[in-house]
Amino acid sequence: MGTSIERDRLNAAVARLFGLRENLEQHGVKLDELEDLHIFGYGSLPDKPHWQPTSMTPAFLTGFRRSFCCKCISRGTDDFTGLTLGLEKLEDGVVPGAVLSYRNIPLGDLADMMHVFADREVPRLKIYHFGLCDTELADGRIVKALACFADTGSENYLHGMSVTEKSQIIAMASGEKGTCKTYLDHYVRLRVQNARFDDHPPERQIALMRDKDYFMRLMQAVDLRRAEMRLTMPEYVAQLEELEAQQLHLWQVSKGKADNVFENDNPAAKHADRA
Repeated sequence: MGTSIERDRLNAAVARLFGLRENLEQHGVKLDELEDLHIFGYGSLPDKPHWQPTSMTPAFLTGFRRSFCCKCISRGTDDFTGLTLGLEKLEDGVVPGAVLSYRNIPLGDLADMMHVFADREVPRLKIYHFGLCDTELADGRIVKALACFADTGSENYLHGMSVTEKSQIIAMASGEKGTCKTYLDHYVRLRVQNARFDDHPPERQIALMRDKDYFMRLMQAVDLRRAEMRLTMPEYVAQLEELEAQQLHLWQVSKGKADNVFENDNPAAKHADRA
């Protein structure tokens, strides 16, 4: 059941996630009464969970697309903001990702986990709103999963930028958490390049192929811009690539930990490293 103090802590965590309280009320959901809590990740979350899930499985979110459409200071600066992924509505879109499931988590741990989630997903710049959405697991089951969507009403939401404009930023921007290109390489490039669609229904195949085509064009533009930078600003590029080499090692460590729970049950839902 949990204590009133634990319930208050959970409510405080929900209040930190813009729009979530209202969304839960619309769905008639109380987090402290759920047996299972599911979170949909489509960027860094599947490779580097904020809190170790009980299990993790491939999943798809229909009616949206992922896009580098949100300003990001952690991979940029106040003067030259980077870009990070957000979910935008798209009628025939499909977003590939993973659902992190937390089963029978005690109320106190749930409150702690949600605060850690807010620490991770609520940056200084307001870019997201949060809510539950119907998400299809790889086995066809539908679950309501918590996800972060681009806040299209925020001044930090960038709509209508061309691939070329985005590539200029992603190739150059760097901040306290690393470079924008690191984020693209680790959490988009490898997944897109390895994506296979043969086992999916035709409509999903088309949507996923469009997603892959878009990101392949973006990655090509980023690589071209970085190659140009090596000629015009070699010292700056050397600094970026040294940082990217360091980030690669950290990513490999965190991804290895995440792979241990992918599609596997783990009865101990506990705090994972957030390096």
